[in-house]
Amino acid sequence: MSKDLTNSRIDRQNILNNEIAIEIIREKFGFNGILWEGKMYFTREMAANFFEVDMRTISRYLEQYSEELLENGYIIPKFRIEL
Repeated sequence: MSKDLTNSRIDRQNILNNEIAIEIIREKFGFNGILWEGKMYFTREMAANFFEVDMRTISRYLEQYSEELLENGYIIPKFRIEL
């Protein structure tokens, strides 16, 4: 029986907790981000291109599901450039 990840927060969490599954999914679909300090980062634009949706859709989902995303490591990096 397949899992419906759109309806089950627990099933989504189980996949996110499985680093091997995440790596296999990332490699299979070629969803490569920016590797920085041993972690992979993705921009909203990268996500929009991957899912073939408008950036507004990604922004709407980030707002709508912010609690779950933050619990799973979503961050907004802030860089400070000193001159």
